[in-house]
Amino acid sequence: MKVRTLLTAGVGLALISLGCLLQPSARAEIIADSKAEFSGIQGQGGWSNGYRNYTADGGGDNYDPGASYIEFPGGSGQGPWAAGAQLWNATFWDMNTAAAGPWTEIRAEGLHPNGANSAPREEYWCIRRWSATELSAITPVAIRYNVRKSNLGGGNGVTGGIWINGELKDSVVIAFNNGTGATRTYYANLSPTDVVDLALTPAGTDGLRGDGADGSANWMTIDTTIPSIPRQPDGKLFIPANSPDTDGDGLPDFYENIFFPGDLSKLSGAGDYDADGRTESQELANSTDPTKSDTDSDGLTDGVETNTGSYVSTADTGTDPTRADTDGDGRTDGEEVLGSPTSNPLMVDTDGDGDSDAAEANSGHDPNDPADNLLSSLIANSATEFSGVQGQDGWYYAYRNASADGGSLTTYDPVANVTVLAGGDGQGAWDGTTQFWTGTQWDLQTAAAGPWSELGRENSHPNGPSPVHWTVRRWEASELSGVTPLALRWHVRKANLNCGNGVTGGIYVNGQLMDRATIAFNNSAGVVRTVYINAKPTDKVDLVLTPRGTDNLDTDGCDGSMHWLRIDTTLPAIPRQPDGSLFIPATANDSDGDGLADSWEFAYAPGDLSVFTGTGDNDGDGLNNLGEVARGSHPLKSDTDEDGLSDNAETATGKYVSTTDTGSDPTKPDTDGDGRGDFVEVNGTPQTNPNRADSDGDGFSDTEELASGTNPNDSTDNILTFVIANSIAEFSGEQGKNGWFNGYRNYTTDGGETDYNPTEQFIAYAGGEGLGPWDGVEQFWNSGSWDLDLQARGPWTWQTSQGIHPNGVNSAPNQEHWAIRRWVAAELAEETPVAIIWQVRKDNAAGGGVTGSLHINGVQVDHKTIPGGDSVGEVRRYYANLLPTDIVDLALTPQGPTDRNDGSDGSVTWFWVDTRIPANPTQPDGTPFVPANGLKILSVEHDRASGKTTLKWKSSAGKTYKIEGSGNLLEWTSVATGIAGVAGETSHVESGQTAAFRFYRIAIE
Repeated sequence: MKVRTLLTAGVGLALISLGCLLQPSARAEIIADSKAEFSGIQGQGGWSNGYRNYTADGGGDNYDPGASYIEFPGGSGQGPWAAGAQLWNATFWDMNTAAAGPWTEIRAEGLHPNGANSAPREEYWCIRRWSATELSAITPVAIRYNVRKSNLGGGNGVTGGIWINGELKDSVVIAFNNGTGATRTYYANLSPTDVVDLALTPAGTDGLRGDGADGSANWMTIDTTIPSIPRQPDGKLFIPANSPDTDGDGLPDFYENIFFPGDLSKLSGAGDYDADGRTESQELANSTDPTKSDTDSDGLTDGVETNTGSYVSTADTGTDPTRADTDGDGRTDGEEVLGSPTSNPLMVDTDGDGDSDAAEANSGHDPNDPADNLLSSLIANSATEFSGVQGQDGWYYAYRNASADGGSLTTYDPVANVTVLAGGDGQGAWDGTTQFWTGTQWDLQTAAAGPWSELGRENSHPNGPSPVHWTVRRWEASELSGVTPLALRWHVRKANLNCGNGVTGGIYVNGQLMDRATIAFNNSAGVVRTVYINAKPTDKVDLVLTPRGTDNLDTDGCDGSMHWLRIDTTLPAIPRQPDGSLFIPATANDSDGDGLADSWEFAYAPGDLSVFTGTGDNDGDGLNNLGEVARGSHPLKSDTDEDGLSDNAETATGKYVSTTDTGSDPTKPDTDGDGRGDFVEVNGTPQTNPNRADSDGDGFSDTEELASGTNPNDSTDNILTFVIANSIAEFSGEQGKNGWFNGYRNYTTDGGETDYNPTEQFIAYAGGEGLGPWDGVEQFWNSGSWDLDLQARGPWTWQTSQGIHPNGVNSAPNQEHWAIRRWVAAELAEETPVAIIWQVRKDNAAGGGVTGSLHINGVQVDHKTIPGGDSVGEVRRYYANLLPTDIVDLALTPQGPTDRNDGSDGSVTWFWVDTRIPANPTQPDGTPFVPANGLKILSVEHDRASGKTTLKWKSSAGKTYKIEGSGNLLEWTSVATGIAGVAGETSHVESGQTAAFRFYRIAIE
């Protein structure tokens, strides 16, 4: 009989498969399907297709469903397409078949709106309309729809949604590169006279309504099957018409069962279960929770949030009881009604001064006084005071060469490392040497070439990656007469969208980092942040823009951005830095003379100065309150950051001394940001320095080393110690050097299968370093890169040490190329277990995406598809037992999540081959990997008649083995010891066993 086997060096578990009988779901009763019923006959199946002229009908979200809806004329069987009279074009509706506006068209799924930026300079919405005439009475329906982008190459996105009788019911904005889109369900009680419109508009994520690459797809189905608890996309309950009300209390049974399953006695239409001043019938009508007096937890009871849209008093606020911030201004309804200062909870900008209530209240200004706003107490404004004169109003325009000065992200010399641009207004024309003022901006290079460093009134552009220039707007505080608390309010956003890797903005004071934010390549909104300082007249405040993107690289690609700095003397009552820490103004009052600023005490005990004293220790952590102030910790929490270390032990010195003086920050659970918490770094195994992300300084973080099985405290034992092949470090212009080759596969001409012949279907780039200039025939090496074409015309196939680009059939010569990094394992002496660590990510964060594909001898063993906007990607680890003759290829293909076309497919790939194998290795799909030459039981057979058990396992000569047996995996009995191994396989026969053990394990003695 066969006996289960167990590998050594671990516990083996028998795998079982669980099965269960699932109840069939309720079948959907679809009565309308825009895709299946699409046709060229208007009115067929209740469907018609047309558009709305948003420009001509006055605009607005809602429209007249009769007068504002324009049905396309013509149709199937009515002759060829003719402008204005017959808009059916064989398979779809199209307003213009020429390559010109209006671009309005509707297909079975595909469609395109028109923007006012396109001829005839009018905005047209695409509309699929279904008329509910087939219904015989009011009918509850589920309107399910999807909207997504199909042209992922640019633009600002689109908006799709559902309108019933011209009234907007639900909508969603889709980003320009979102090929998946959104699928939503809106419920309605439809009458036979109702019309349901699925509309697509050119309005994008930035709120702009221009048409740019707006090709999209959408569909809609209408279904009479309603779930047991239907909720609209905003979370509110939908009440189907004629819902049963068994107890006749005015509440549908399903509504009562949500809160009290099976019990209809708890709620009644006239009752008020939660005593919030609203009857259950009113709660039902407003979609509030009848068991919670404050459904949205905004500090106002449902009873006073009357949802009228008009504020009367604190007892009749007019606000929405299901939305904590009805007007969306950043202040909760409770803060606006009951806080200090108060403001109108139904108006984003109560005093109409252009600043939101939240912005004013949070910055110490009065949201009820238009004369007290975010501009009223500024002493410096980079935009309004911008000029071509260095030093005017304290402003200077400069750059930092981060490549030349070491490139620290946290500190630089504010004098030696910052170059103020020469020249200025009235000093002649730009010359790039002594004059960098162009008449409108400061610019290092006015030609269409690098360096791209420039500073305008708000616009700015850094340079990278060689050299890396930070642009610097500097304000010198010489106008101050003494130490002055200031609010540094700053903003950064991208202006050149939809390409590149993003930028980073920041505030530095005297060269020391105070705050920074990284902005994604397509973020046109950006951030507004406020940093507080106690400024001296000698201080230098720098607003910088760097080319560092979300991928942490200083690549300059489409880095045109906007930023500004405003410096304000007005501060909020309790100012907090962007990281949440309290700021103590130098001029803060200390009314009780205990050494603690009143604002600090009020932050933890509002209005009460008697709770704290400087020498007191309210939280009993051993650190007095003056110490808590110095460290920024919470005086009522012994462990502010809840990392397991007391505030007293986390001394915030940045230097580890002992477990009672860790030097770590008591407000950050992971002070060094390495992914390993401070407590684990101090008390774990192994211990590491909580103040250094890379304790041993070998270039790899503590977390990375622990994950790879290396020692984070030994710089000679790191992730690269056992790496025998490195595509980045060993990249060169010499084919075959260190086993590396660079080339491509022509997927179009070689048959187009996932797997391929690694010898015949791999095309190595011809030429190489030292073999002359690139010629596109016999030489494809171009001073640091292999490139099939340098003329920006396709094929786009190229690769550098990390950068790489495939080619799609949509690009010349209309063939799909996979760009391939190849390593041949010839340096191995025998079959060797290895970890192939590889990454794929987008560099040009746009387009439809790419796929990284790992192959061994042409056979795909692992792959990862990433969308066009994913500049982070994924690092994966695949294990293999490689032979000296094996070929490892990492290919990049143009295959994205939805298509194989090449569109902005610039990416990054790399791979390492590592001979260090961790314990219990598993493949990306979760299956275990068995290393070659490792212990592996091949078979166990037991002969009951003879009482003999025969075991075979993979073994090595010169090793001695032992066998143990178990019936339960908990207790093990010695079976045999001192078994000499031989090369290949070793067998052992154990006699005299009346019954075999259920499990066996073998180990090296």
